[in-house]
Amino acid sequence: MQCIEGIHDQVKELTVYQRTPNLATQRKIGHYTYSKESEDEEKKRWPDFFAHCDRSSTGQTTDWEDFDLQDDQLRRDMLEQKWQEGNFWFGNHRALLNDEAYNREVYDFWRAKVAHRIKDPRKRELLAPETPPHPFGAKRPSHETVYYDAFNQDNVNLVDLNTDEFLQVDETGITNKQSGHKELDIIILATGFDAIVGSILNGIDIRGRNGATLYKKWNTRIRTNHGLSVAGFPNFFYIAGPQAPTVFGTTPRLSEIQAPFIAHIIRSAGSGGVIDPDEQAEEDFDRECERVCPKLMWQTRTWYMRRTDFGRGPVQPACWYGGMAEYRRLLQQSEDKGFEGFHISHKRTEVNGETDGYVNGVNGTHAVHGVEVGA
Repeated sequence: MQCIEGIHDQVKELTVYQRTPNLATQRKIGHYTYSKESEDEEKKRWPDFFAHCDRSSTGQTTDWEDFDLQDDQLRRDMLEQKWQEGNFWFGNHRALLNDEAYNREVYDFWRAKVAHRIKDPRKRELLAPETPPHPFGAKRPSHETVYYDAFNQDNVNLVDLNTDEFLQVDETGITNKQSGHKELDIIILATGFDAIVGSILNGIDIRGRNGATLYKKWNTRIRTNHGLSVAGFPNFFYIAGPQAPTVFGTTPRLSEIQAPFIAHIIRSAGSGGVIDPDEQAEEDFDRECERVCPKLMWQTRTWYMRRTDFGRGPVQPACWYGGMAEYRRLLQQSEDKGFEGFHISHKRTEVNGETDGYVNGVNGTHAVHGVEVGA
């Protein structure tokens, strides 16, 4: 989308091959000038700002709303307000991804905002179809400024891959089933990436006990303990990955929640200690991730969900969708209970006359543990 906005008026001809329409919302562009005085005033508000973020389900000042959906006028006014603010997705009502009727109203409102900008009826129906291609917000909406206007230019073509599929790509261009061969100088690939787990699974060969690989475990089904550790992989932690509130929030704020917890549990284990996530706690958290996942997400082919069994099985939520504030509470609850859900083994030189043993802490209890631990 960004490429189209950037080059549509600079190239002789641009052909866009579309599989799924981008339900893009308007980007609010602002230019701000700060003086030393205004910056100092802003910093005075930081404590309140961060306190608000801590209470927010998104981890930022913009949060889901709770206005009365039964009030027709209020509903329309709030949609208009959120559109003008540029908070049409994150700042919408928290029922957006659970209430089908309201979601359809939001989609129709969005379509009315963008469809009139597209002059050609065929392009209009492909870019902003009368029937929603999926629930609004179940795929991340992009932001745009002149995206839809670009298609009004004579040099910008649009190919619908649902009715005119690819047959071949060669050194001269692309051949489609209906429209035939199109000679091209440059092909720009916008195929996306393996979000959430791709960088972990495809870039690093992570192994746990008995040679178990994270690649096989997570491709079978993603299971984690609180979205930051994995049973069978002791002393392994990650930040902003699967089953954490990674996508419905901001990564810096999420890191400020996860990093202190990880630091505290490592400090609790001490030098040479072993932290082993509990398998039952992992299964329980997996069920919680399913419980809080919005209803309309299950109906959508989206990277917010992930197929199990190497892409052959049913879908599961890729992340925690219960909000940052609740996620923070769960981590704090675990820490307050002696890091509930984790087996912590404190290595000691001598335990009851045995050398190189372990004192194993499970939810605050201690017992001698002589099991060999993996990396």
